[in-house]
Amino acid sequence: MNDYRPDPDSLLAAIRRDEARQQRGRLKIFFGMAAGVGKTYAMLQAAQARRTEGSDAVVGWVETHGRAETEFLLAGLEQLPKQQLEYRGAVLEEMDLDAILARSPQLVLVDELAHPMRPARHLKRYQDVLELLDAGIDVYTTVNVQHFESRVDAVRQITGITVHEKVPDSLLDLADEIELIDLPPDALRKRLAEGKVYTAERVEVAANNFFRTGNLTALREMALRLTAEHVDHKLQDYMQAKRIAGPWKSGDRLMVAVSPSPFSEEVTAGEDIIEGVLRLAQQRNATQIVVGKPLQTRFEDWRRGGSLVDRLIRAGSDIDIYVVSGDKAKHRTPLRAPFSLPQFQSTWRDYAGAAIAIGCVTFSLLAAHSVWPWISYQAVGLIELLAVLLVAVYLGRGPALLAALLSAISWNFLFIQPRFTFAISALEDIILFLFYFIIALF
Repeated sequence: MNDYRPDPDSLLAAIRRDEARQQRGRLKIFFGMAAGVGKTYAMLQAAQARRTEGSDAVVGWVETHGRAETEFLLAGLEQLPKQQLEYRGAVLEEMDLDAILARSPQLVLVDELAHPMRPARHLKRYQDVLELLDAGIDVYTTVNVQHFESRVDAVRQITGITVHEKVPDSLLDLADEIELIDLPPDALRKRLAEGKVYTAERVEVAANNFFRTGNLTALREMALRLTAEHVDHKLQDYMQAKRIAGPWKSGDRLMVAVSPSPFSEEVTAGEDIIEGVLRLAQQRNATQIVVGKPLQTRFEDWRRGGSLVDRLIRAGSDIDIYVVSGDKAKHRTPLRAPFSLPQFQSTWRDYAGAAIAIGCVTFSLLAAHSVWPWISYQAVGLIELLAVLLVAVYLGRGPALLAALLSAISWNFLFIQPRFTFAISALEDIILFLFYFIIALF
């Protein structure tokens, strides 16, 4: 596996993603486990740093929730006017997407990525963000882990709360940078009690429901894992673009090898299973491979050049191989239907084994015949026929045909009168030879 060849489809996809990233604006997500961890505050700090460096940064939408320290960080940042929208008899304020596009700043701040915008041009704020990125404008935004579609069911199971404001997970892959704003659950509950998250009338309800310590701990783990997955995807893209063979053991990445089935996902193609598995592991930067314990006998392993597990362990020196055993009762070979022929895929080892077997039997019989002349050529023929049948059972059809041909030739040449010729004098010997060959083929 020293000759590493990257998957052309994955390489092309990585190149296209990189080209698309260069043509659009850059997206940075300030990401957290729940409200109150400081995402908006961190976003404003980063925007102020960009403004100090000379970037044209504006505020498209920022929700300070009345926090003085957050409002203080708005100083010096241009705040674009909001649009007034009528919805169900009420006038709502929303971010003015057209005003931002007309202003065309280098950077725009868009708080609360998952916020719905029913009366506006788009239904969700993240759709506004996608349009801004396509226009070449950099976007800073904030979102909590519970709003990602892949985590909604888990959040409902943990907290008992159904999240309706959802964003697709593809935004994580679209993001050029994700900054995790982390806070221990106890510290967040302290901020909640001090009124720095919600208003006073909502504090007690939130502390006894969504903001329980167990809920926050689970959400924190989800946020950490989602961030780690994003970093892992970025690493894979980099390795594909630079044609770097894995594994880079920056973290554990597990690949499971399953048996061929119409329901198995097609991920790779090749002439050798081991080469294909290891090539895919390198492309996906897998550090561990799980395979099933082989069920065939040692003899079958030998004629196939060794078991797949042994070959995988020898070839995959940089990858940890884990072999798991299953329930043998579930994997017993079913009984074959009467008169059905077995299916074999014979290798050169099988043909060599057939030739060696017939050669050993023939020379043994020749030696025995020279010592005990009473061993007739008819008895020799039956023993040779038994050897051919054994080859057919254990090595397959092709090797059995070779064994039948070799044994018939050697029997005729070495044992049937006149010996050491291919001529047959007696009519019954001709009939016997023909039936021998027919039986061997059958």
